[in-house]
Amino acid sequence: MTGTKLGWMIGLLLALPLAACAGHTVPETPADPELVLLSADLGNQFVVAGETSEVVARLRVGTRPMPNRRRPPLNMAVVIDTSGSMRGQPIEDAKAATLELLGLLADDDRLSIVAFHSETEVLLESTLLDPEARGRARDAIGHIEAHGTTDMAGGVTAGLQQVLLNRAGESINRVVLLGDGIPNDASTIPNLARSAGSNGVAISALGLGLDYDETLMGELAQLSGGHFHYLENSDTVASVFHDEVVRLERVVARNAAMTLQPGPGVIISSVVGQQMAGERTSLSIALGDISEGETRDIIVRMRVPARREGSVVELLDARLNFIDAVDEAGALRRDVFLGADATTSDEQLTAGRNDEVMHAAEQATAAEATIQAIRVVRQGNMAEARRMLEETQRRMSKNGGAANHAYAASVAAFAAELDAAEAEPGSAPPSSDDGARSDAPRPMAPATAPSMERRLREAHEASMDVLGY
Repeated sequence: MTGTKLGWMIGLLLALPLAACAGHTVPETPADPELVLLSADLGNQFVVAGETSEVVARLRVGTRPMPNRRRPPLNMAVVIDTSGSMRGQPIEDAKAATLELLGLLADDDRLSIVAFHSETEVLLESTLLDPEARGRARDAIGHIEAHGTTDMAGGVTAGLQQVLLNRAGESINRVVLLGDGIPNDASTIPNLARSAGSNGVAISALGLGLDYDETLMGELAQLSGGHFHYLENSDTVASVFHDEVVRLERVVARNAAMTLQPGPGVIISSVVGQQMAGERTSLSIALGDISEGETRDIIVRMRVPARREGSVVELLDARLNFIDAVDEAGALRRDVFLGADATTSDEQLTAGRNDEVMHAAEQATAAEATIQAIRVVRQGNMAEARRMLEETQRRMSKNGGAANHAYAASVAAFAAELDAAEAEPGSAPPSSDDGARSDAPRPMAPATAPSMERRLREAHEASMDVLGY
């Protein structure tokens, strides 16, 4: 699907109005239940006067315990890879898990089921569940078969269409994707994820087995504000589907997004785990839905121009916008401001350091670097991946702290495993000039391929956990 066609389809969907409430009196909006929290801390309360400084900030989104209320209705599309690689037990487990998911959903929830192979099929259009609809859903699931190639882009597009066409004012909108292979064409998938996130549809990406593209599946979750899961065996699909529904039942905020506005002269250098095209003077980040008990940390690195001794530096305004999912209190927001003082005093710079924030920033940065190293492995450059991991390990060891040293040791162990894999005869991945996608998974030595593929996916999932996905 071309980018032009994709943009036209998404634009058409977004132009459709939500269900109108004409003829009804609009009730008074309930008060903010105050279940969503936003706090902010700096890596140091001081910046060095007279020179350009880097400042690290941690923005933390948290929640208070949720009262026992009926949850909002779900508007969910389940998108299942039914390509030939799913033949046998994987497709049977996927069908059983989808049937179990059907049993977890309540009447008046919406469900659609999409299958993708060489083409994409909408097996069940978005339907309000009731006994008759459940029967049709079971029949559709029963007819699923595995064959063909992997039109993942078509599957995600169709699932997103089903959700967007059936949004209601209070619904929780979600696409759950189960895939075990490399898509025929991945070029449009990141933009699909961005469109989903900007329109309040999070994608939960479930990578099954040892042959899927973990960095692409991770991007789907990151860019849409969803979650990522690595499933080594298909018999765990049902439990992950169950966990997803439980998480959605405890959603306290929908369509959350963080807007960052730096102060005068301050530049956002990076937000760890977020893709940025260069430095920014403002930024909005899709966070998706926030459930009871979740904590989301956003690590922001800023470049601050030289300021005179004793001046107050206006660093950052951060605003969290979201829709209340508990009392129907509508669109709400939380605001925090961060400022620092410029000083030349070594004593103040030492006393102002927040080791907890700095260690959290280092671990998040290391997780991001590990994901990038895995992408480089997939491109066939094992030496560069090792260099990236070794540099990450050195930086974390230098910055101290028991947690950092433990994380540094795990990074070093991962780098050593790459060394061992490359040392096997015939283990060097082929170069990327063969016309295939440069980031597609590439084979290692036959004796080490399964264990190394498993290790890559474990390292990727652990890094995604650190980043909050």
